[in-house]
Amino acid sequence: MNGLEYNYCALFISIIKGWPPEQCFFKLDNRKITGEDIESMVRMKEAMTYKQIADCYGTNAGAVQKRISRYLKKRVAG
Repeated sequence: MNGLEYNYCALFISIIKGWPPEQCFFKLDNRKITGEDIESMVRMKEAMTYKQIADCYGTNAGAVQKRISRYLKKRVAG
């Protein structure tokens, strides 16, 4: 799939499912959540709910909360 087709697929999913574009690209990539993603989640938490963050990453609010909590514990301990 070339770049244009990839973008059209994400747009189509966004329209059909009503998902934000980030979630669509995440689903298309089918990639794992990285440490960088978790750092972004921590920053996003300042203005968003766990549910809103979860929707962006294609996961659930509980998983986001656990990831953020573990990340913050490691940062404090380390």
